[in-house]
Amino acid sequence: MTEPHRSPEVSRYTQLLEAVGAAVITVDADHRIVEFNSEAERVFGYLKSEISGQSINVLLPEGSRSDHDGYIKTFAAEAVQRRLMRERADVQGRNKDGRFFDAEVSIAKIEIAGQPLYMAIVRDVSVRKKLERDLRESDRHLRQAQHLAGLGSWEQDMVTDKVTWSAQIYQMFDVDPDTQQPSSELFFSKLHPDDRVHLRERFNKALANRSTIMSTDVRVIRSDGTKRILHELAELIWSSDGQLLRQIGTLQDVTEQRETAARLLQSERLLNRAQELAHLGSWDHNEATGEINWSENFFKVLGLDSRLDTPSNELFLSVVPLEDQTTIRETYKRAISDRILSATYDTRIIRPDGVERVLRNTVEYFWSENGDLQRVSGTSQDITEQLVAETKQKAALAAAQSADKVKSEFLANMSHELRTPLNAIIGFAEILTTAKLSPSLSERDREYAQDIRDSGLHLLDIINDVLDFSRLEAGSADIRDETIDTRALAAWVVKILGDKAHAKNLRLTTDIQPQATQFRGDLRLIRQALLNIVGNAIKFTVSGEISLSVRRSDDGGLVLAVSDTGIGMRPEDIPAALTPFTQLENSLQRQYEGVGLGFPLAKRFVELHGGVLDVASELQKGTTVTIGVPAWRCSDQESERRLHSPMITIGPT
Repeated sequence: MTEPHRSPEVSRYTQLLEAVGAAVITVDADHRIVEFNSEAERVFGYLKSEISGQSINVLLPEGSRSDHDGYIKTFAAEAVQRRLMRERADVQGRNKDGRFFDAEVSIAKIEIAGQPLYMAIVRDVSVRKKLERDLRESDRHLRQAQHLAGLGSWEQDMVTDKVTWSAQIYQMFDVDPDTQQPSSELFFSKLHPDDRVHLRERFNKALANRSTIMSTDVRVIRSDGTKRILHELAELIWSSDGQLLRQIGTLQDVTEQRETAARLLQSERLLNRAQELAHLGSWDHNEATGEINWSENFFKVLGLDSRLDTPSNELFLSVVPLEDQTTIRETYKRAISDRILSATYDTRIIRPDGVERVLRNTVEYFWSENGDLQRVSGTSQDITEQLVAETKQKAALAAAQSADKVKSEFLANMSHELRTPLNAIIGFAEILTTAKLSPSLSERDREYAQDIRDSGLHLLDIINDVLDFSRLEAGSADIRDETIDTRALAAWVVKILGDKAHAKNLRLTTDIQPQATQFRGDLRLIRQALLNIVGNAIKFTVSGEISLSVRRSDDGGLVLAVSDTGIGMRPEDIPAALTPFTQLENSLQRQYEGVGLGFPLAKRFVELHGGVLDVASELQKGTTVTIGVPAWRCSDQESERRLHSPMITIGPT
C-alpha cells in the first residue's frame, strides 16, 4: 500500500491512527509495517518513512522474534478478531537506539481497501513496571524487616469496622489467614484476660482525650499455651468534627527484650546489693567521650547523693585529701607511660559529714590497638573496718606469740630448775638401794628407796618431755643430720624397752626390709619419737605383741610402723591423742600415767624432719602409728643394698 495508490478509506484510517493516544502499527500478512503513527515514531524512535516496509521484528528483541512470529500465525488462524492488552505478559519492544522497554500490546484483525491487515496498539509501560517492581521489592523488604523485628502492621476503618492485618500479625496470633478473618473480636480473644480489660481502658481514655497516639504492652496467649509480650503503637485519625475515622498501628514482639530487661534489672539489683554488703562501688570513665558513670553504691561509699550529685573526677577528688590525690595522679601517669593493664592502691576520703574512711581502689585500663587509652574502669571498696580488724588481729597475735614465748621459756626454765634437785633425789635414792653403799638399811627401807628412785625417774621423764615440748614451742629445736641405720635404731629401741615388754609378758618384734636400712636425720629426735610411740604401745597393751617395721614407700621414702594389739581408741579420739596435754580419760578415771605429750612430741619430731605421722586405731583391737620419711632424706645407694636384717624377737615365744 504505497502513497500514490492510497484510497480515501486508507487516508481516513491514517488520520484516525493519529487521533489515538498510543503507538499504532499496522502490518500486512507478511508482517511488514504498513502504517506507523507519530506516537509510534516517538516510542520507537523511527520515522514512518524509514520503517515502512520493514518486518515488524525490527521493533522486537532478537530473542523474542521467533516466538512473536509463532504468536501472529496462531492469532491469524484463530477465529477471534482481537486480543487485548495484558493478555500477554512480559512483552518487550526495541527502539532505534537498541534500548528495550516493557510494553503492553493489543492486536486486532482489520481489512482496508480489501487488504487483510493486523493492527497493534503499543504502550510503553516501563515506568509503571518499574514502579510495580519497586513496590514489590519495598513490600518484600517491609515484610522481611517486620519478620526480623518481630513487627506487624494493622489498620482498622472505624466507619466500616474493616480490619486489615499484615502477614506478621497472623503469625504473632497463631492464626491461619485462609480460615480466619481479622477482626477486633479475634484480636481481643487472643489477649491475656487481664490485658483485655487494660487495653479497653486505655482505648476509652484515648477516645475521651482525643489522643492521636496510644502505646502499651499486651500479652498474647498462643494456641500451644505459650505467652508472648507485644508492644502496640497505634495512631488515631480523627475527622474535623471529632469523629474517630481510622486506627493505624504496629505490634512488635518484645518478649525477649522485656525478659532480658527484667533479668538485667534483677542482675543490677543483685549487683547493687552485693556492692552494698561489700561496701564497694564501681565506676567507669570513657576517655574518648569524657562520659563518667558511677554505680549507686559508689555514691554511698563516698557519702554522696546520686539524686543531687553528678559524677566527675573533680567531685571524687573533692573528698580525697591532698596528699592522697598525689597517689592517684602518680598511678595514672605511670599507667599512661607504661601502658599498664591494672593497678591497686589505697586512698583516704573525708566524707561530707567529716567521717574519714579508707578505700582500696582496683583499676583496669583499656587500650586501643594504636596504644591510646580508651576506658578506665574500677571498683573502690571501703576497707576501714577491715584495716581496724587487721590491726587488732596483729596486736592480738603479737600478744599471743609473746605470751606463748613467755610460757615456753618459763616451762624450759622450770624444767631445768626441777631437773637439778630431781637428779640429786634420784642419785641419793640409788645409793640407798645399793647394799654396799647403805648396809645399815633394812630391806623394807631399801624398797622405799627403790620407790623413790622409780618415782623420780618417772618424774624426770615427764620433765624431759615438757622441756622438749617447750623447746619446740619456742622454736629452739635444731636438726642435726646424720646417717641413721634403721637396723641399729630398731635394735636400740628393743634394748631400751625390751624389759618393759617382757615384764608385761608381751612380744616385741622388728622387721626391716633390706631396701630400707638408711635415711638421714637427727638420731636423738628419731629415737625419742620411737621411744614415745613404742612406750605408749607397751603401756596400752595388755596381751599380745608390739611390732616395729621399716619398709620402702612407693615414692622412694621410708615408712616406719609401730603396731600393737592394745586397747585402741575410737577414730574420733585420734585428734585429741595428738593434741599436747590431752588425755582421753578424765583425772578420776585415768588408769595410765602420763601428761599427754607422747604422741604430740613424736609428731613434732617427725614433722621437723619433713615427715608425716599418722595414727590408725580401732577400739579394743589395737593401734598402728606410721612415720613417713620423705624420699629426699633417704640415701641414693639405699636401693642397691640387698642385706637382709635379722628378725629380732624379745619376749614370750
